[in-house]
Amino acid sequence: MGTSFQILGIDPGSRCTGYAFARFEGAELAELDAGTWRVTASEDRSESLAALVAQFGEWIEGNSPEIAVVESLFMHKNARSMLVLAEARGALLASLGLKGIPVREYPPATIKKTICGFGAADKEQVRRALLRTVPGVRKFRVESLPTDATDALAMAVCHRIHAQHEKMLRRVIR
Repeated sequence: MGTSFQILGIDPGSRCTGYAFARFEGAELAELDAGTWRVTASEDRSESLAALVAQFGEWIEGNSPEIAVVESLFMHKNARSMLVLAEARGALLASLGLKGIPVREYPPATIKKTICGFGAADKEQVRRALLRTVPGVRKFRVESLPTDATDALAMAVCHRIHAQHEKMLRRVIR
């Protein structure tokens, strides 16, 4: 049959964070819980970050990912936006660390290239590539998910592909 993986993909955002908890049986997507955690803007940034951490904490109570995948930071045109994103990402990374969940990071271009074959793909190209290439994905109505959630799914799929490749290389090298 193949190896089973339970991967949590997280696409951090300042107001909307996409998540996708995917269980794969080999290459096939067998289960998916995907959506977004939303926070309202607050003058006190700590309130928004606390709300994000609280939503993650509620979600994680009923789930047990083996690993989480988060985009690594990238240069953004707007320094303020990059800092706010980094804060949300840091809050989530700390929460994952407190739960003992290992984290892997991939640059956005690596995720897009793995999924689409093109490192500068947009969110809709990523969604379409997932629908065309991931066995089992169509039964989860991915086309109706917010793009932040499909980006999170792309992270989980990217890691599954890279983890399988690394496993294969370890067997060959031995």
